[in-house]
Amino acid sequence: MVRLYAHPVLMDVQDFPKLINTYRKDIVAINGQNYKSIPIQIEEVESGSLVFRSPQIKLKGRASFTPPEKGDPFKGKIKGKLGDLNYSIHRFIVDDEDFSTCDNKCQQNQQKLKEKCPLLYSVKLKFSQKSIFIGKCPSFKKKFKQFSLKTPIKSKKFKWKDYSYEFSGENNILLNNLKMKSHDIFKNGQINGKLLSKFLFTSEFTHENFQTPITGVTSGPVGTGVEFALSLNLLGMKISDQICCDLTVYDNALYFPIVIDFPFEGKSFQKGSGVLYGFNYGDNRSRYKFDLPRWSKDKPRKSGSIVWSKDNDRVFMGFRPLKGTTGIAPFKMEPNDWEKLGYSSPNSDFGLFYDVTQMDKALHVFSVWIYTGKSQDENKLKEYVKNGIEYQTINLSK
Repeated sequence: MVRLYAHPVLMDVQDFPKLINTYRKDIVAINGQNYKSIPIQIEEVESGSLVFRSPQIKLKGRASFTPPEKGDPFKGKIKGKLGDLNYSIHRFIVDDEDFSTCDNKCQQNQQKLKEKCPLLYSVKLKFSQKSIFIGKCPSFKKKFKQFSLKTPIKSKKFKWKDYSYEFSGENNILLNNLKMKSHDIFKNGQINGKLLSKFLFTSEFTHENFQTPITGVTSGPVGTGVEFALSLNLLGMKISDQICCDLTVYDNALYFPIVIDFPFEGKSFQKGSGVLYGFNYGDNRSRYKFDLPRWSKDKPRKSGSIVWSKDNDRVFMGFRPLKGTTGIAPFKMEPNDWEKLGYSSPNSDFGLFYDVTQMDKALHVFSVWIYTGKSQDENKLKEYVKNGIEYQTINLSK
């Protein structure tokens, strides 16, 4: 099946309780219309961030991809929540373009699948109402090619299909250029931050205070994930345990979760405390539409988006917390906004500002999604960036 504009559906294994403790090698996704298996990727996660098992990659000469099964403490089995953890251990990923309408033929195939698969679920997408089946179906097992980038990891430029995401120098979280075909979307990222405590200390930092070496790479049939060992040199201390992040590249999407275990109450900081991520427009600014709260004028929101459009091409950047976690969307800032607060972001056209004073003492998961597509995908992508790709599961097991 050709997937021209496929977008990843991330599914929590808690929605498939009968499949918990099943061996990963027996899990199959099936298109009910053509009665064939489709690519499914199974990942281990912690609070929405990928877990990378040793050995980690070495960027000397070439990147060696680590199979997800390496060093697996779960002995190849699917696991849900463990103890009092507030996150699942595994998730399933499939592409939305591999779903199909479940007509009469699909219904007939469903009956046959129920005979072949001792454990079976149907999964229906809320937006399109299209379905697939996921279950323990060893007889349908099929090997699929690993998702691959057109450029090596060490090149600092992820290129796939018509898109590329380029890092800035040695800083792997600093976006230098996001490009779609020949169009520059966002360029020249800069990070500036201030922590203005009401009681103890004042601290300022920039992207130069971050160390972000690539420490792990994993790849499956749906996407490639890259782990960054992010640390921040602040007040003479190296803060690393409180921050983690990774980037996963899919057919027509990027997923960038940033997990921060914030050790303070936001109200203990003065106004203006936060992190400013400045960008340049890569194109005529009239091509950009912002659905984000404006700094100093609007109340904070849980989610928001930026849309770039030109002719028939679309790029959506969405911001929202991981389901069930704490998080806020950034504020949009103009140069005069950050200049009033004493921030320096030379030559940036606009900024995304995460306001620390709005954060609680809690685990925060800031999910940044980038989806690419065509004008006919616009309504779908608007829904995806706002609410994620919502789905419903039904247990069909006997």
